Amino acid sequence: MLPDIDGFSLAKNLAMNYPKLPFIFLSARSLKIDVLKGFSLGAVDYLKNPIDEEELVARIKAILSRLQPSPREE
Repeated sequence: MLPDIDGFSLAKNLAMNYPKLPFIFLSARSLKIDVLKGFSLGAVDYLKNPIDEEELVARIKAILSRLQPSPREE
């Protein structure tokens, strides 16, 4: 629950203004409809509270590793 904007609106703005920027939802909203909406807005992952910090770090590292060019692409 963000103070000035809801996460779905923020995600929509991110996707429109930074289409290549990957983002993860970290949310207390855990209904299937919310998860599906998050993915439809462009999220690469959706984690529901309570969030395990080690799992979050592992997921971030996995996303970052996909963004880095492979040696063949350099």
